[in-house]
Formats: sequence, structure tokens, C-alpha cells
Amino acid sequence: MWRVFCRKARPSPCCCIPWFMRIDVPTITKRERVRRLKSQSVVQTRYVVNATDAETGRRKQYFFERLRDAQAKRDALVTATRVVGAAGIPLQVPDDRGEARPGVNASVSTVAEAVRYWLDSLDDGLKACTRAYYVQMARYILRPTPIGTPVDRRRWSRTGLPQGVELLEPLGPLPLAGLTTADIRLWHKKLGQEVGQHTANAAKKVLGAALARAAEDLGQNVPLMPRKAGKGRSKERKRILTPDQVGKVIAAAMADPERGIYFAFPFLTGVRPSEQLGLLWKDVDLDQGVIHIRRMQEIDGRLSDITKTPAGNRRLPISPLLFELLSRHRARCPNGAAGDARVFSTLGTAGSRRHAVRGLPLTYANFRASYWRPMFESLGLPYVSPHSARHTFISTLQANGIEVGLVAKLAGHANATVTLAHYTHAVRGGEAAIVGLEQAYSAGARLSGSGK
Repeated sequence: MWRVFCRKARPSPCCCIPWFMRIDVPTITKRERVRRLKSQSVVQTRYVVNATDAETGRRKQYFFERLRDAQAKRDALVTATRVVGAAGIPLQVPDDRGEARPGVNASVSTVAEAVRYWLDSLDDGLKACTRAYYVQMARYILRPTPIGTPVDRRRWSRTGLPQGVELLEPLGPLPLAGLTTADIRLWHKKLGQEVGQHTANAAKKVLGAALARAAEDLGQNVPLMPRKAGKGRSKERKRILTPDQVGKVIAAAMADPERGIYFAFPFLTGVRPSEQLGLLWKDVDLDQGVIHIRRMQEIDGRLSDITKTPAGNRRLPISPLLFELLSRHRARCPNGAAGDARVFSTLGTAGSRRHAVRGLPLTYANFRASYWRPMFESLGLPYVSPHSARHTFISTLQANGIEVGLVAKLAGHANATVTLAHYTHAVRGGEAAIVGLEQAYSAGARLSGSGK
């Protein structure tokens, strides 16, 4: 049985625009079909070129097994449907080596073409969810946005737009040469008022990246992005635990040999929740005292072999306290300590059919509901999210005098005030930093223990 993993096609807000007024550029999408056999599942990958017939306006799709074949077809369609330059000859875009890439148009005439060119040129190593987010934000640039409540817009995306709905005009159809900073500022302001400031800022970042790529690759003259366009409401600072409160968490973890490592690990390492749940035993080197962060877990439990950012690929020193917790957990891990086994998998819950099985991938929702939140309830601590443990880690290190560059290295941040010269030096310095962190937590643990 074949199953296609793709979203169901929905009527777009631009369905009310005649096809001959739309500006469309062929795009490439990736589809995976899974054939489930008795012994295993076979994944079949297809690359689909989505195009529009210039005469009828109907959508066409071309299927290929290899990405290079799909790219060649896409480039051929672009070359066949566009005429650029004074002599009508398609120009070529130089690649990173300075050589011309045949069949790629070197001139984009509209904002929509610049955005689609940027989407097509995204790095192949980009996470699928990140790419989908960029595409979603690009729709506010390419398509008219119906003005209404979020509930209305979700309903209209399924049923189509009713008559008389007011639309926020997009920037996509505008000529790139005539686009001004004032146009971008006005569009951003209206989008923030009608949809939300966060969405408007995200769409503006996509537009800025697309214009920058058009200027760099194609030599286009693009306007400056507006500055001080507004950040919306100021967000409340993320609440974190004090060292004394974390000391109670560490003391509870030491007293709970089965689940303690689950909620103590982020406070001792500062990892992201997705990095913790995606950790494999082959990434944990207890002999060398180092944890390798090489991958992360998607929201549905699947593993991704790339981290959130390149700086996220890092090594973390193991403190004596964390070494004890990991060693104890390794001996009783549901799937054993084999290389590809997950460090954090389901432990099973008594009286629950859904979570009764041990050793399954632990999703973020299950982690919060079954391991994280019960700990706060049992200790009587104010609830914070798992990601707040990361903020606690960073804040505690800074409060103990650790330099900002080293803290950024341990946290996997690319932007640091102080840039470290050598990676090995970062690990050696990281050992001292982790010891200081553990001492700060341990002081809180001693205070909490003396009050009993």
C-alpha cells in the first residue's frame, strides 16, 4: 500500500485572480511514498516540478527520480517561457566557482520572481520544517491576504473566498525595479495590523533575504529594507529557576534513579529539548567525558541528522554529577546502551494504554506531560518550560563569571561577544564552567536538604 506524505491541496487566497494575471515560476517539491512490506518499509522519493501552462493556465506536474533531472526540467521551462535582455537571450547566473549555470535566468522582473528564486536556491541541508515555514511566510508576499479573523482565514483557505471580502494586496506582482522602501514599510504595517506583528516581521525577513539574494546573484538594484518598522508588544522575559530551586531539582533527580536524568539533564547541559530527545548513546562518550550534539528530534519523534544551526553541532563536557546520572541510567535504559539506541525513550506509565510500551521515541508533548510537569508538581516549584532550563543554564554560568564567548559555545550560539580561537580550548574551559555550574546547583541542594 502506498501512502503519500503531503498536505492536501487547498484553494489559495489568490484563486479569485485570473490565471493570466498571475506570475508563476516553476518550483520543485519533494515527495516521499512509503511502501510497507512485512519485514520493512521502503521509501520511494520523487521530485516534482510544478509549473503552469502558458496557454491554458492549468497546473502541470513532472515527476523525476533524481533531483538533477527535476532541476534540468525546471530550468528548461524557465528558459522556454521567459525572454530577457535586449536581444531576447536568456542570461546565465555564475555559481560559487564563478562558472555560469546554463538554463538559469539571470534577470527577475518582479518581487514574486525574486522570492521564488530565493526559495529554490535554499540549501538542501535545510530542515524540512524550516523550509516549510519560509514557504508559509512567503505566501504573504506572493498572494493577497484576506482581511478577517484567524478563524475566518482558516475557513476561507478550505472553502474559498466569499464575495466582497477585502484583500490586502501583496508585493509579489510589483516590478522589482519600481519597489521602494516606502512600499515595503506600508505593506509591513498593514500586515501587522491585520494578521499580527510576529507574522509581519517573519514575512519581512523572508522578503529581505530574497532581495539580498537577487542583488548578490543577479545584480538587481533592490531598495533598502525599512528600519525600526515596529516590534509589536514587548514580550515578558522568560521565567527561570534560581540556583536554590535547581538544587531541589538535582536532589530529586538523585533520589529518582529511573526518571531523574530526564528532568535534570537540561539544567546540567543547557541543551535544547529537541537536542535532548534526539540524543543517541553513540553520542555520549563517558570515557572521554564528552557529549556530542550532532542531531535533533522533530516534533513527531523522527530524528534529524542536522542541528538547528551549524553552531549547534558541538561538544559538551560531562560533569561528575551528570556522569553519575548517565552511568546509572545507562544500566537500566529500556533499549540498552547500543550505539543507535536513544538515551531518552519512553519508560512506560502504569495504568496507561497509550504510554505503556517502553523504549519508544519520546515526543516533546509526552516528555512535558509525563516527565517534566509532574516533577514541578511534586516539588512545589513554579512551573517553567523545558526551554527555560536552557536559559537557567546560560544565566547561571554568566552569574558565575564565565565569559560570554564560552557560554555561547556551550549553548550552541553562533553569535558571541567573545569569539573563541580554538575549539579544544572551548572544551577545556567548558569543564571548569560546568564544575562552577554544578557547585552553584549543589549549594542550593545543600540548602534545601538542611531545611528538612
